[in-house]
Parts: sequence; structure tokens; C-alpha cells
Amino acid sequence: GDADIRSYTAHHMAEFRSVLIDIPKIYWRSEAEQLKHILQVIVEAKADGPDYKRVSPKTINKHVSNMNSVFEYAKKLGVLERTTPNFAEGLYLESGIEVSGLDVNEERPGYTAPQVKLFFTHPVYTGRKSTYFYNEPGAVIIRDALYWLPLLSCYQLMRREEICQLRVRHVRQ
Repeated sequence: GDADIRSYTAHHMAEFRSVLIDIPKIYWRSEAEQLKHILQVIVEAKADGPDYKRVSPKTINKHVSNMNSVFEYAKKLGVLERTTPNFAEGLYLESGIEVSGLDVNEERPGYTAPQVKLFFTHPVYTGRKSTYFYNEPGAVIIRDALYWLPLLSCYQLMRREEICQLRVRHVRQ
């Protein structure tokens, strides 16, 4: 529920993390799922069996870190006392090579040459039917986000999320 930020404790953060640990990997994908409370989604996932696929430790750590940033910002603004302990202390889960046994560059392998070739022979690059029908071959080449974002990501070695956050003012050449 809603509470004043000054009333939160490390116990609340631990409860938050325990909910995160139980969240199924695939959640909130449909409109019907979005109407459900997250605790209901967890109960339904648990009903399918105890071995359902959960979100990764990396995702959990990201959410814990984001919440911790809110509290750290409140300290900076003087809403919380600077002596307030770090609520995320000891709540981060092991991730990366400790869990998967894979180095960072092995967790998500890059695209193979045939995959890249297939991608750039798509009608978006070779010509599409129209603005709307971008999957059907044609003579129209529209240099929109579908065209530029993959090119930028290849040349700048950026991830999809990083590329999609760019604004026109960020592009220099």
C-alpha cells in the first residue's frame, strides 16, 4: 500500500525482494494479465507447480537497485536522514558467472553472420510494399526507426534498450 517514505524500513525492502523472487518470468504480457494484481499472478503461477520459471536474479537485483535509488534520492533531498541505513544492503542475489557458469559475453551470444544477413535482407532494407505493410516486399524504402535503429545498434554496439532511449539531439553525425 501507500505509505510515507519515512515509514519504510529494511524489512519492507526484504518483503519486496521476496515478492520479486516469486514472480514468473512471463508476466504482464496480455491485457488480461495487466488487470491482475501481481500477487494473483504469483498465486496462479505457483498453482501450475513449484518449478515454474521465475525472473532472473539479474532482474531482481535491477528492481532492488531501482528501489534503493529512490531511498538514496530521498536522503539527498533531506526527506530521509543521511544516517538511514541502505535498505538494499545484503538483499542482492548472486548473478552472472556465479549462477550460470557463463561469462558475461557468453550469456547472450551475438548474432551469427547468417542471422545478420537475414536481418538486413528484410523488406525494410530491400524495399517494402508501403509504410503499413513493412513485411511484404515492394519498392518503398522508408528511413524510419525500423530502418535506422538496427543500423545504429550494429555500428555503435548498443543494446535495443539503449538505442531506443536515444533522442535526435543525441545523434551528432
